[in-house]
Amino acid sequence: MAFSALTDVLVEISRRLRGYQWESFFFTHPAGAVGQHAVDNLKRLQKSGQR
Repeated sequence: MAFSALTDVLVEISRRLRGYQWESFFFTHPAGAVGQHAVDNLKRLQKSGQR
């Protein structure tokens, strides 16, 4: 558990130093659950705009 927390901290520090936004994260991992959720939301928004 401690190792997992340490790696999470390192990822967050690296993300902030590089200026990497969470919005970008959603689309750089399209095979993951986060990316799929973002794609599903985009499809839903596109459908609602077609009315």
